[in-house]
Amino acid sequence: MNFYYAPIFSMGPACNICTCAIHHDQTVTNRNQLAALIEQANITRAQTAQYIAEETKRPCSWRTVQAWLADPELDSSRTCPDWAITNLSAHLKRLKIID
Repeated sequence: MNFYYAPIFSMGPACNICTCAIHHDQTVTNRNQLAALIEQANITRAQTAQYIAEETKRPCSWRTVQAWLADPELDSSRTCPDWAITNLSAHLKRLKIID
């Protein structure tokens, strides 16, 4: 089984120094990747939706982004699709907001 790792926000009070998933053996979800991109680019959920909509030429609202970022235990949570990560990343790179 292959696991893919990427930075996440924070491990909470148990880990005040390390914020990477590698040291905590956590797999990365699209939700984590989206949150990391938003944090890295320092953009709002509304900007995230706007960038995804511009890239895909399809509507995307901040509520959709909020649902993708919501705790999976919540009824309002929705799985973040691969295309959202791909298109947001491409748009941020084109704008030179991220490398």
